[in-house]
Amino acid sequence: MPVQPVNLRRRCAASFAEVIPRRISGTCLCILTLLAGPFATAQANQDDARLNPQALTASNSATVSVRELAVPRAAKQAVDAATDAWQKQQWKKARAQATRALALYPGYGAALALLGYLDLQDGALEQACANLRRAIAADPDLPLAYVALGSAYNSMQRYEAALEALSVFPSVSADTWQVHYEQARAFIGLRKYELGLQEINSSQRLAQQDPAVLRLGKAHALLGLHRNAEAAAELETIVRKQPNGPYASDAQSLLAILRSQKQ
Repeated sequence: MPVQPVNLRRRCAASFAEVIPRRISGTCLCILTLLAGPFATAQANQDDARLNPQALTASNSATVSVRELAVPRAAKQAVDAATDAWQKQQWKKARAQATRALALYPGYGAALALLGYLDLQDGALEQACANLRRAIAADPDLPLAYVALGSAYNSMQRYEAALEALSVFPSVSADTWQVHYEQARAFIGLRKYELGLQEINSSQRLAQQDPAVLRLGKAHALLGLHRNAEAAAELETIVRKQPNGPYASDAQSLLAILRSQKQ
């Protein structure tokens, strides 16, 4: 019985979106270290949270001052402790401190965002979306909450929603590779491979190092465009540079499929 050929074009759209959720922690850690901006204080209802581009430009320094003044010192200190614990990869402590901050000041956007990042890392995607949407509703000036929300939507294969979330805060996308990376995931998931490749290229230009995940994404986009030789070169680079890295097995699997197609 003849072996049916593998449809690489179909495979690449699904597999890139499926591979990345298993590697969330590295990206999520990058997201947190980029976190900047004022913290929110208003009570939010997650069901009413909306991605509102106008809300981002409506904030001013006076509004920010009111928000900051309204947050109890103890709640701020708890968020600072949670952030410090996150950066030290002390996940339980980070969650405990973020939860404490919410108990001290319900609806605290910064604390909700931290819980969303932790949920995203743990793979609790629905809960991550709920907390991140509440964080955004409480404070539209938490730009990286949008990035994390886009990542969560990508991991749920809700690619249009991911692109919406990522488009809300364009100032972030201008100078961080993570936004372009998540946009690439969404475009590849939608089988818009040329756009996905463009975003991967932008991400690579902005990344200070050479993240293997970007080469893997580029390979998937190239496979979707039937540029198999270029895709193989990217995959071989991953295996050569990081033979024991987290993406080596994925790269090797795709290389095996490519090689079988030549036989």
